[in-house]
Amino acid sequence: MDRRKFLKNTGWSFLGLAASGNLLGACAPGSKDAKKIMPSASDLKMYWGDLHNHCNITYGHGDMRDAFEAAKGQLDFVSVTPHAMWPDIPGADDPRLRWVIDYHTGAFKRLREGGYEKYVAMTNEYNKEGEFLAFIGYEAHSMEHGDHVALNYDLDAPLVECTSIEDWKQKAKGHKVFVTPHHMGYQGGYRGYNWKCFTEGDITPFVEMYSRHGLAESDQGDYPYLHDMGPRQWEGTIQYGLELGNKFGIMASTDQHSGYPGSYGDGRIGVMAPSLTRDAIWEALRTRHVCAATGDKIIIDFRLNDAFMGDVVRGNSRRIYLNVTGESCIDYVDIVKNGQILARMNGPLTPIAPEGDTVRCKVKVDFGWNREEKYVHWQGKLSVDKGQMEASRSLGLSYAKSMRLVILPQAIRTMVPSIINQFIITLKDTSILSVIGFPELTNMGKTIAGNTFKSLQTWAIVGIMYMIVIVALSKLAKRIERRIDRGR
Repeated sequence: MDRRKFLKNTGWSFLGLAASGNLLGACAPGSKDAKKIMPSASDLKMYWGDLHNHCNITYGHGDMRDAFEAAKGQLDFVSVTPHAMWPDIPGADDPRLRWVIDYHTGAFKRLREGGYEKYVAMTNEYNKEGEFLAFIGYEAHSMEHGDHVALNYDLDAPLVECTSIEDWKQKAKGHKVFVTPHHMGYQGGYRGYNWKCFTEGDITPFVEMYSRHGLAESDQGDYPYLHDMGPRQWEGTIQYGLELGNKFGIMASTDQHSGYPGSYGDGRIGVMAPSLTRDAIWEALRTRHVCAATGDKIIIDFRLNDAFMGDVVRGNSRRIYLNVTGESCIDYVDIVKNGQILARMNGPLTPIAPEGDTVRCKVKVDFGWNREEKYVHWQGKLSVDKGQMEASRSLGLSYAKSMRLVILPQAIRTMVPSIINQFIITLKDTSILSVIGFPELTNMGKTIAGNTFKSLQTWAIVGIMYMIVIVALSKLAKRIERRIDRGR
């Protein structure tokens, strides 16, 4: 799909905004001096990747080559990420947890006994400058500091040994490597993130807000934590980190353990960069020109005083530019300041209906987690039922008879409760007309009570009349539903 058709189908195109306090108006273009420093939107492109995905090279499923092939087919860059270490793994003195320790340490041992060299070689094989980028990365667990992924610029990066996450960061200084926390909202002390350990700057320019584990933006909201490591905790969330005054970018990954980077609905990172080169993508990551998506690619170009997302801006005046493009209609866009919504813009447009017999739909097949690392052989087929209309037409019924004999009876059966319920609501809402003096029941009750000074008796009678009508309608609805259910 070309850009023009893409924008046509989305319903959202360029949106210019200027925000001052609570006022939204037309966007003023940036100054010439600012444009010399910051490139225009036409000079940048959104590139999509997954920097945190697992396969069977340590503990996970799916072949590593298949993982790279899957990433190459839908992403611009990837890091297929083996598990490398767990310095403070618990349970050394507890025989009940022996299997947990063996499960993890066995994978770490395989990585060091030839697995890492195989991984580095395949990463180099798939890295094609300007076409598809592959990065070397590996994960370290920590009960105290939370889990982190080390993303390396160099394609010959060694496997760094460490005694803790803090030791890891110290060894990373002077090297081109990002140490990024993930599934941050878990409980502290149980691999949840500890914001006291956050290192602002080039070591940790961005954090992972969303993955298969769930959404760590807050301790409530959509996308709950789905894994078995515990619930979300406020002190490890993104909003808590922002309240502490930390500056960081937001990214998302799959953290999927089946060797399929970029799996739909599991998260991915968008990077605004001038080209698909290693230097350009790395610089965009370092400067926090990144965004997070939960499956659908939503292109966000957000600028404040001609600075891009991730930049630090100082000054009293505010000029906001926002351009949001989605692959389907966008429900709404929020502009948030200090945890409060400054403005919400709704997207009322709908996508263009598909042509011909084409039906657009999204399908997700979730196989779940397999603790024993055994392959599950799944056989079957995935099909979409085109509905009873096509079935009735295939039996020789015309379109009109199909609607009258097949579709409408089922539709009416479904609609009757809602229709009567809506009628009851409308009846009760007629009392609002009394405000404008319309002579309905409530208004007449006000008139009679005012003339007779018998308010209690008058409103009791009005209430009984409303109750009689509503109860009668409710019983009628139940009777109709029963008759329909019996097929009469």
